[in-house]
Amino acid sequence: LLGYSYDVFKWAAVEARYGYARDSQNYMPTGNPTSSVQATLNQFSILFVYRLPVHISKVRPYALAGSGVAQFRPTSAATNPANTAVENRGTLVYGVGADVEIKKHLGIRLDYRGMFYTAPDFGLPSLTVNAKTHLAEPSVGVFYRF
Repeated sequence: LLGYSYDVFKWAAVEARYGYARDSQNYMPTGNPTSSVQATLNQFSILFVYRLPVHISKVRPYALAGSGVAQFRPTSAATNPANTAVENRGTLVYGVGADVEIKKHLGIRLDYRGMFYTAPDFGLPSLTVNAKTHLAEPSVGVFYRF
């Protein structure tokens, strides 16, 4: 996960994020055998970040909300169904976290982010379920403040 945050006010920021992960979508359509598709997940999001007014030395908690796009790119895994296609899905994103300053301009970010989207079907009618799904992403990272 890579992000860039711009502080608009002391209490508010706008953040752009890109995420990369390996993902497996599992399907159990009625009357069909279970299918699984392994994919590379690329995430792009624009977020509003609200810095919570908590006065704890060197800790800056926040809440975030926004939207983005999740791109599911099937891998060459032998277990993937034939003819799977790249799928893009709009997402709603929310989360909470805290920036913990270690040194001036440098610290650790603790983050939980969730995404809601419609399950991808990879262009295969047999995988079309039109179900809404949720992806939870806890993370720990490093930040540098300019």
